[in-house]
Amino acid sequence: MTAAEMAEIRHATERGRILETLAADYSSEMTSMSSLIAALDLMGVSCSVESMAFHLQYLVDSEYIKVWRNRDIPGRRPPGAASDVRFLRLQPKGLQLRDGHIKADPMVRF
Repeated sequence: MTAAEMAEIRHATERGRILETLAADYSSEMTSMSSLIAALDLMGVSCSVESMAFHLQYLVDSEYIKVWRNRDIPGRRPPGAASDVRFLRLQPKGLQLRDGHIKADPMVRF
């Protein structure tokens, strides 16, 4: 297996862990980014800021999750850049993917 193939598997697994973490909190209206990062750390998943941003964008584009950025928060803007992700929520399609009810996505590994 090449280094590129191993990296691809690692990234797909990280995306799967993100969806699994959000699925565990599915009954909540939304999950804070800090809670997601803490949960991933407990599972031994450590992503760079760039990797996390890439993963989240892929998951949003695939309609697996929804994100709220600082600029989306009404009232006083929270600390950080306007584009920083503040909250996340697993979408039904993401839950269906995790539960095997829709066709597997090779970019997400459980």
